[in-house]
Amino acid sequence: MNRNAKLYTNSIIVLGLFLLISNFGKSIQNINYQEVMVFFILVVISELFSVEASSFSNISLGFSVAFTMIVLLPPTQSSLIMFFGFIFAIFEENGTYRHIFNSSLFKRLFNASSYYVTAFISGNIYHYIDRFDTLRISNFGVFALIVTVLAYLFINSTIFMGLFAILSKMSVKDMILKNFWALKSFFTLSPLGIMMLLFYTSYGWFGLLLFFGPLFLARYSFKLYLNMKNIYFETIKALTKAIDAKDEYTKGHSFRVAEYAVMIGKELKMSEPRLEVLRTAGLLHDVGKIGISDNILLKPGKLSTEEMDEIKNHPSIGAKIIEDIEFLDKARLYVKQHHERYDGKGYPDNIKGEDMPIESCVLSVADAFDAMTTDRAYRKAFSEDKAIEILVEEREKQFSPKVVDAVLSIKKNQGSVIIYAD
Repeated sequence: MNRNAKLYTNSIIVLGLFLLISNFGKSIQNINYQEVMVFFILVVISELFSVEASSFSNISLGFSVAFTMIVLLPPTQSSLIMFFGFIFAIFEENGTYRHIFNSSLFKRLFNASSYYVTAFISGNIYHYIDRFDTLRISNFGVFALIVTVLAYLFINSTIFMGLFAILSKMSVKDMILKNFWALKSFFTLSPLGIMMLLFYTSYGWFGLLLFFGPLFLARYSFKLYLNMKNIYFETIKALTKAIDAKDEYTKGHSFRVAEYAVMIGKELKMSEPRLEVLRTAGLLHDVGKIGISDNILLKPGKLSTEEMDEIKNHPSIGAKIIEDIEFLDKARLYVKQHHERYDGKGYPDNIKGEDMPIESCVLSVADAFDAMTTDRAYRKAFSEDKAIEILVEEREKQFSPKVVDAVLSIKKNQGSVIIYAD
């Protein structure tokens, strides 16, 4: 963790602990210990049932629990429960159950302090607005509920995205825009938070059991879906290895193209879902070579016109192979277009760059860059500087200027673009 990240995390921890200590006296006044203990247990175990939707986002029941507490309890009490709930939270990480005795206390303090600040501010907002809210549902102000959801989302996301922005050296604005899709899980969970509140106030603890039962079943179904998706992705990687194994000179090519494509996509500030599709397209971009004769693919010398025409069929063949797989619908287009040119002189459809998705342009550059910087049967690898020089020469001809500029930016910021993947 760099210096700025340490300063940021320490500041959040200090703020959380300051609020906790200064408000501790108020938080234990008129406290219902049974209610507090039940909510504490719910916060502790809610992370255990979270599902990792991406490297950035988890889908968790914790928001529903937090929202119920924020509305029902004084801000000092709801935030206190959130703090200690996250200190003692139990969650699964890489097949191992993590608890306070086998995980980083510093990380737990940061998480606990972040959620304390979020719950404390959101709680105060709700209870202030609720006094003036005339539109009510089961004695809760509707406008106050909506504003509280938005406040919780804004505060929580800003705190964590601020840290991620520092670690990735991006602006908070760019980080939010890049991961805005992940914030939608909060809006999905917001009605559940309101439902949990109404169930609890209407039916007590029995209502919570009624509420959590269907959610656990839904979580199980979603978990199965993610497992199947992972299996599907592993199958794609296995297929990619089989394609690359046909030629020792292109071994690992598809994996490197996928990594280069994602690297460029990140520089262009693409969202995580778009990067995932781009990675898949990179892995599968040469799948159509299955339909090309080995005599042509492995020919060490110059190809004849007829042989070159057959090679040019592989993007269309690849797109045809995966056309019936709905999951790969977007990736299929990029696979088909990865040999199109910005000036419209590519193949198979002679599409101009302006008419192509930026992902297709990224895949074209990633494919060309890896081809230039690795040994082939007909020539030795170019140096990185030579390959970049060619990209610049072909800017606005073969390659999209926006994508070439992204590669130059990576080179400037990181010192090197080239990677070595097995």
